[in-house]
Amino acid sequence: MVDLPKAAPKAAAEKIVTKTSTIPSRGSGYSVQVAAYNRKSEAEKLASSLSKRGYTARVDGSTAPFRVRIGRYATEKEAEDALTKVKAKHMDGFVVRAPER
Repeated sequence: MVDLPKAAPKAAAEKIVTKTSTIPSRGSGYSVQVAAYNRKSEAEKLASSLSKRGYTARVDGSTAPFRVRIGRYATEKEAEDALTKVKAKHMDGFVVRAPER
């Protein structure tokens, strides 16, 4: 499965600052998943692009699919709020439980 985010309009390229709560080391918390790729290089490319646009993006997974996720939120509500901001920038995504670090 490959979910590609829609390209954001040029005006939406402004930096988006999302506050990430501190998550206890034992809890996994939540993130917003915006894509998944079969090749890690593709996932890393998107994560890098999102980071340059002000998102706290990373690649999760050591085998395919490599998931591109934004933020680490202590509560599902905080992740849902971040998802709303992501969707306002014309990208698709959904809230997931984030794996422990």
